[in-house]
Amino acid sequence: MVTTREFVCLAAWHLFSDAGLLARYRASDEAGRLAVLRELLRLEPVIGELRRRATEPVELACPDGPVTVRPGEHVALLLDDANADPSAVGEEPAVRPARPRRRGGGGALLR
Repeated sequence: MVTTREFVCLAAWHLFSDAGLLARYRASDEAGRLAVLRELLRLEPVIGELRRRATEPVELACPDGPVTVRPGEHVALLLDDANADPSAVGEEPAVRPARPRRRGGGGALLR
């Protein structure tokens, strides 16, 4: 998804195919509606993958132990995977507008 039009279509698809979600959206105030839209963006991020180059050493926690990324090396961030990771969003990665959000990143969270 790259454009506003695509997001509107995606949001409509989710809302029109899930009667409960549509009812919740219609009954919510602005904050509740934004929570629904944030969840849709979490599940269907605008960009599925980001590539970044390290400018300084970074230690990443990985399942097999920490990995150090050296300056100049590339890291691929798979947002689709991160946003559906059970360790980040719980066992149910589906749309849950009442999901507790972590503090710290404002609306630009990966979770």
